[in-house]
Amino acid sequence: MPKSKVFRFCLGTPEVPQSEVWRLVVNKAGDVVLINLKEMGGSSHVSFHASGQCHMRMNQGNRSDIPAPKLIDDRLIAFRLFYRELDNPLQPIIESPSKVAGKIRWAGPMQKSGKTIVEVAYRCPGEPLVVPQNVCVLYDDIQATMFRRQMTLSVICVHDQLSERDRQTIAQNGRERIGLPATFQDSANYFRLGKTDDGVAAIFFEEFSIG
Repeated sequence: MPKSKVFRFCLGTPEVPQSEVWRLVVNKAGDVVLINLKEMGGSSHVSFHASGQCHMRMNQGNRSDIPAPKLIDDRLIAFRLFYRELDNPLQPIIESPSKVAGKIRWAGPMQKSGKTIVEVAYRCPGEPLVVPQNVCVLYDDIQATMFRRQMTLSVICVHDQLSERDRQTIAQNGRERIGLPATFQDSANYFRLGKTDDGVAAIFFEEFSIG
């Protein structure tokens, strides 16, 4: 790899963006960093190192270890972005739109009162990316390194309906839990680091309508 490469993606469409603009940066060694600096406080990132070590730092806090990519079906799933119940998401900040807007891959609009999952995963070179027809493939041929082996990195996205368990989790993580005052109007956006049901590390983005 001659130099670091940057790959951008965003939920929604160029006319109606519905998330931050995410940047996936691959350096010369094949290390991968998932980042959206301006949108998350200036220093938040998720890193996937060629050695297999993975880390997360959010909003200038301490660096935390996260699980290494997990083999599920035919690929090593490294990380997920999990958007839930975002009926009125904040608009993204796009740096220098005239220069980078054309480089963004768009994942399409989220469903109202639904969920959208973005997955970053590795697979062996030459292996096909096999996903259901309803999956949006943003990237499927990024060259990177994991467990000190050359791999192919993919970024995919699926829009789906909320499950009953999703609704229960949202109800449990309401405004009282995140400390919003009773006088707070409209809605609140909230994100946290966690794991999806199969043990893959994820950032959860949730909106609570409290008006």
